[in-house]
Amino acid sequence: MILDRQLLLSENQDLSQTAANYLSTNSIDLGTTGTIPGVGGTPVSDVGRGTPKNLFVQVTETFTSGGAATLQVHVVSGTAVDGNGQLSAGVKIHNSSRVYALADLVAGKQLEVAIPPGIDQRYLALRYDIGTATTTAGTVTAGIVLDRQTNPTV
Repeated sequence: MILDRQLLLSENQDLSQTAANYLSTNSIDLGTTGTIPGVGGTPVSDVGRGTPKNLFVQVTETFTSGGAATLQVHVVSGTAVDGNGQLSAGVKIHNSSRVYALADLVAGKQLEVAIPPGIDQRYLALRYDIGTATTTAGTVTAGIVLDRQTNPTV
């Protein structure tokens, strides 16, 4: 598996946070919108078209919590980003992972969530929903990859 820095949405993003929603530190600019004959004003470089895209989301530091914290990952898009590259307007959820219990959030765990076809906004990102309790440790790396590494850990 090869990670491309320009396709990373989170790089060891610290999710030791209170229970709330947090956007990935980076977003991917899918390109300017244009009028495609017969389609309309969809992004010219729509990441959801053609070959399915693999989304790699991996816990890089085991999560801890004083309670029973959970984590859910959403594929989101938006119409604008702020000066830090985070979505700032028109945030729309396209797909969601299952809700992962604290016991599942161990270093090396890959979280399953897919990029669906038809993303119709300019910027692509992830949203991490921490539920139930505050997390006191835990980081995640995520991005678009050609192929996900799926061999079992020895």
